[in-house]
Amino acid sequence: MPNTFISSFEAPQEAEQRNKCWQKFLSIGLPTTLHEDFQYISLKDLANASYKKAELKDVAPQEGIVFVNGYLRADLSNLPKGALLLPLNQAFKSYGVLLNNRYSKHVLEARDPFSLLNAAQHQQGAFLYLPPKFVSETAIKIHSFSTDSGWVMPRLHIFAGKFAEVSFELAQTGSGGFYNAHIDFELDDEAKVNWLHTNEATHNYSFDSFYATLKRNSQFRAVQLSNAGRHNWHIALQGEGANAEVSGLWCLDGNKQTHTNVVIEHQAPHTTSMQLFKGVLDDEAMSSFQGKIYVHKIAQKTQAYQRNNNLLLNSKATANSKPNLEIFADDVKASHGATVGQLDKEQLFYLTSRGVPPQDARLLLIGGFCEEVLSKVPNYGRS
Repeated sequence: MPNTFISSFEAPQEAEQRNKCWQKFLSIGLPTTLHEDFQYISLKDLANASYKKAELKDVAPQEGIVFVNGYLRADLSNLPKGALLLPLNQAFKSYGVLLNNRYSKHVLEARDPFSLLNAAQHQQGAFLYLPPKFVSETAIKIHSFSTDSGWVMPRLHIFAGKFAEVSFELAQTGSGGFYNAHIDFELDDEAKVNWLHTNEATHNYSFDSFYATLKRNSQFRAVQLSNAGRHNWHIALQGEGANAEVSGLWCLDGNKQTHTNVVIEHQAPHTTSMQLFKGVLDDEAMSSFQGKIYVHKIAQKTQAYQRNNNLLLNSKATANSKPNLEIFADDVKASHGATVGQLDKEQLFYLTSRGVPPQDARLLLIGGFCEEVLSKVPNYGRS
């Protein structure tokens, strides 16, 4: 299938980068270990169904950034003073060096075919520039609405200047066939970014990828709450003193599946990272977690930790976990761990013996298991 979206874009640099991503996607191909029925989807049919305007009834202007069926709707978006939002094709004209560097790096390093597919075939991406010392008192919301039966591929590049401080909340809602989002972060020195992603959508297939580069003393905090789908994280700590913390929670029932892949690269000394992912699975649900901490030789004094805990509520539920460390420095503190278990029968007995109904006792224990991740959500527990 040719990369037919490209011809309608004005910036030659973007067209060139899209073509490179398309060729890399073709060389990698789609994975064969996900949903078996995914292999029978026609990408050509999905693409043909996606050549339509970004229209969705009853979408009003919103505070923050609005995507409709994968298209940036700048006319519906409203941002704090000082933030600059541009369609990606326009941004290539003013910030071409920055974006070309990001695309070139992605083509060189990406191993996730879905992020490459987004880079090549997204509808109309967005570029958000936050100048140095930009501070937002409230979180910038990102709204992604979709009802498209084809593919929906929102794309957002975020650049946070020196000493910028900002929080984001991504709300994904709607339904459709194939949802494939990509968010790219670049944090300059001393920048601080918080990220919250909640997914209430019911797409047949849902994929998202998050790439972040952190420079000196920058901080990145992310929490992802998921009800299904495939999630890919790649974070590079390039500056001394950079710190990243990524947490996730999935609660699955029926035959839902979620697959999470996390790679954190320590590329500079005195960097720190934490990965914490938890899953609750009932019925015949299935999850997989694959996490990697990669410490380069130069990254002395690294501290890096990774943990994945899973709670199975049914004997037919399945949780797979594969934590991984690759360390090439000799002065490092690092650990990883994974657990798969069931509700503690003694704890259930203790609660029920003191008058708590069995169903309420189960919910209390499940809530306690989830608390460690949920407590990282801003304003969690407040009325």
